[in-house]
Amino acid sequence: MLKCLKCNQKIHRRKLCYEHWKEFRSSRYHCTWYNCTNPIFSLTLCRHHYHTANVKCIVPECSRPSFCRQVCKYHYRKKIWPTPLKCSDCEQNAYMNGKCFLHFIRRNCLECEKTSFAKQLCRRHYMRNWRNQRRRGAKTNIERVPAIENMVPATTNHNPEIQSSG
Repeated sequence: MLKCLKCNQKIHRRKLCYEHWKEFRSSRYHCTWYNCTNPIFSLTLCRHHYHTANVKCIVPECSRPSFCRQVCKYHYRKKIWPTPLKCSDCEQNAYMNGKCFLHFIRRNCLECEKTSFAKQLCRRHYMRNWRNQRRRGAKTNIERVPAIENMVPATTNHNPEIQSSG
């Protein structure tokens, strides 16, 4: 059985026991919600608290934040669970804005309808853009031939001509 790096307890994650893992996790950049050490998703909040801050209960005339099953804590504890909203693109339950989590975070290419790869472009348009920039020499210096002349910079004395003490 594997042991924690800091003590002789059983390993939980990252070669650490549960207590040392919690210490490690709380020392890293994490959600700013009170007592939450989950990793950041957006706007300094974890995925759960981002959803809670931006989605309201689906029970009509309720304006409390969503807790679980798309309802607030009050309706969840009362077991009032209306039919959950579905994603507009698939059969999953909606996460936010009528989309499931996968479709909520997925972005499309600016040039076409394919899923984005990098810089909001699909692979095809990203590579086309990257090749055009390389040809123009936009960001990188790919000069492979050294300069023919050996340039010596002009020596400049930066001391003032008049040195006064006051």
